Amino acid sequence: MNEQPARHRANTTLMLSGLAALAVALSAGVYYLGASATSARFVPAQADPAESGDAQATVMQTLDLRTEDRPGGYLAILDGSNDRILQVLGPAEGGFMRPVLRIIMLDRRTEEEKRSPSLLRLTRWSNGSLTLEDPATGLRYELNAFGPTNAGAFARLLDIAKDS
Repeated sequence: MNEQPARHRANTTLMLSGLAALAVALSAGVYYLGASATSARFVPAQADPAESGDAQATVMQTLDLRTEDRPGGYLAILDGSNDRILQVLGPAEGGFMRPVLRIIMLDRRTEEEKRSPSLLRLTRWSNGSLTLEDPATGLRYELNAFGPTNAGAFARLLDIAKDS
């Protein structure tokens, strides 16, 4: 009779170990994707795709963004020029957008960067690409690297701002 609970504990331990290994692998994959979709640190924020060989790319639309944490785990995304709320993400919403915005803020490593009131700059380029830049760190995120659905989440912010 003692063998049954011991076997159950062994199966549970094995299952939990497998889940932990899966969580580590997924975290490493997300980190790798994030790191590979960014430019090098301290690249000037005004650099654009036209400077990297695509002479046809021009800025079509820019939007300065600011985020605010709200009670209950909500995240408000505001137009930096007029503080108009563009979107509010609930605790279980914004599957791609929420972590990207959080990672950018975590990338502000120095105390000066953390205190910087710099807004994030979302840019739509004539070649269809979208970039999100943090002037405080000089990092640029090529949002199209994460696929059209994820880039589309940020493109909607540009559309909302343009329509107002």
